[in-house]
Amino acid sequence: MHRPDAAETSLIDRIKARIIETNGLGEVDLLRFQREAHALKTKDTANAFAALGILACLKGEIKNTRRYHETSIQYAGKSLSIHLSNYATSLQNLELYAEAVEKARAAWDADPANIMALDIIIGSSYMGGIDKDIEYYTAKWRDLVGEEHPIVSAYLELNDMRLDTEEDISKMVLAGAESALKDWESPEEDEAWRDL
Repeated sequence: MHRPDAAETSLIDRIKARIIETNGLGEVDLLRFQREAHALKTKDTANAFAALGILACLKGEIKNTRRYHETSIQYAGKSLSIHLSNYATSLQNLELYAEAVEKARAAWDADPANIMALDIIIGSSYMGGIDKDIEYYTAKWRDLVGEEHPIVSAYLELNDMRLDTEEDISKMVLAGAESALKDWESPEEDEAWRDL
């Protein structure tokens, strides 16, 4: 898998680090990073437009997010999988799950070792209720990482807490009814319930 060198990714890495550090970006950070991205266009077009796409996503600008990331992909060269993953991440953050899965699958096809793409495929599939080929991708995750994807683990844990079978539901209803019958006090209550 091609990994851009530190110079290629420094702006995107700094944006991501700042987002984590401050739990988002303020207006001053957004403007500063936008200026840096525009200045980077002549030296590293793909990463400049990827950064602008990330910033547009943070501002909730769907049209600009798409436009900037599509331009980034045009200039991506050997870094295509990474730029598709960045695009997919932005789409996921905008809750455009079907599109995020589509771009992440393209990133995965370009580089099957791209764990970020695989993470987005699984995460967006679950969040967006997209079942197509999910078992295939969760199996690939297990093969690469050696454990279940965190979303799958949480889903399985949640399912373990649910009443999944008719038998479990019947037992619960009968236990509740038994408890209520023990508290039954008089023939008058029988008569009142009969009228309902």
